[in-house]
Amino acid sequence: MEPAHSSSSANQVFIGRQPIYDADLNVYAYELLFRSGEDNSALIVDDDSATAQVIVNAFMEIGIDQLVGDKLAFVNFPRGLLLGLESVSLPKDQIVVEILESIEVDEEINNAVRYLSQQGFSIALDDFEYEDKYKPLLSIADIVKIDVMALGMRGVADQLQQITPFGPHFLAEKVETKEEFEQCKALGFKYYQGYYFSRPQIVKGTKLPPNRLAMMELLAKLHTPGVEFKELESIISRDVSLCYKLLRVINSAAYGFSKQVDSLKQALTMLGLTNIKNWVSLLMFSAIDDKPQELFKNSMIRAKMCELLGKQSGATSLDSYFTIGLFSNLDVLMDQPLDELVSALPFSSSMIDALLTQSGDLGQALSCVVAYEKCDWHDVTYAKLSVDDIKSTYIEAVQWASQLIDKLNTSP
Repeated sequence: MEPAHSSSSANQVFIGRQPIYDADLNVYAYELLFRSGEDNSALIVDDDSATAQVIVNAFMEIGIDQLVGDKLAFVNFPRGLLLGLESVSLPKDQIVVEILESIEVDEEINNAVRYLSQQGFSIALDDFEYEDKYKPLLSIADIVKIDVMALGMRGVADQLQQITPFGPHFLAEKVETKEEFEQCKALGFKYYQGYYFSRPQIVKGTKLPPNRLAMMELLAKLHTPGVEFKELESIISRDVSLCYKLLRVINSAAYGFSKQVDSLKQALTMLGLTNIKNWVSLLMFSAIDDKPQELFKNSMIRAKMCELLGKQSGATSLDSYFTIGLFSNLDVLMDQPLDELVSALPFSSSMIDALLTQSGDLGQALSCVVAYEKCDWHDVTYAKLSVDDIKSTYIEAVQWASQLIDKLNTSP
């Protein structure tokens, strides 16, 4: 995952914002678009990462209230984030889930969209052209966006004839002229978007750089059974950037709290453990963009496999096993020596030894995991577990990490 950056400033973030109008030319909503710089370009390498950055920039960096006020926000969702949206704490009454035309439609997608609709999200189908395979989505969608430029007026009319029986509202996009606008009105479109009304505007904000170490430590704690808010508060309070972003999220109009939330403790209590985990995961997924995504996935696989090895061997402190695996790639992620990094973490001497020298029960579990990765079968041993037992932990860990990535948790 290597998103392109604008040369303007590493500390600046950008979002494209294009108004969507009703027939009386009142602003109905804004579509929020990924932008990599002030030149209004979108150099997208990874669709999931681009959408994650739009969400984080909108809610944590610039502020959703500043971007759209009390209007709706249309956000494009590729397949990976669409399937994981149920675990992301976005405001259902403000975000319109826009399903990209490039998504391969199957039963998994249909079920995910149906679930999101049932949860209260509005659903829009982007750049839509009718095919029978889209019938399940059309029965769910609230809005269908039709590309006027691509289809021409005759093609647009044909599309409306096929889609109208399903009952969605229609949005004409890429409307370039007054004539097209009038023709679309005559055809019964309810909403309009395009260069005739307004080109996308670039909204710029200043990004507070994340403390990677604090986020990695926080992510480890969030996966610890029985973790207490006091521990989370202690970790987050050491990262001014993270404190600011969480407070900004909880105080946005999207959460609808009548009273200003001005303390980290209060914010954590009101957000809840699941919301905190989702936002931190999303933040990591979008913010650490100079490392391949596979590095994060590998860290999660190691964490889960270490935990499963501990569980199979009868160990009790499974959170320690998980943490050892999670932090075993820290030197590569942070571009710093591992011994310097772990000295800054509140780890016991046994955990530090396990990370640095792979000694003790924890270290031996990590050693087994690393050997399995390298296919050094002679060294793939742990406790008295069989080769099949160890193999099963690896398969389960890979499946778990893949699902976590799909739901924006490696980060987010």
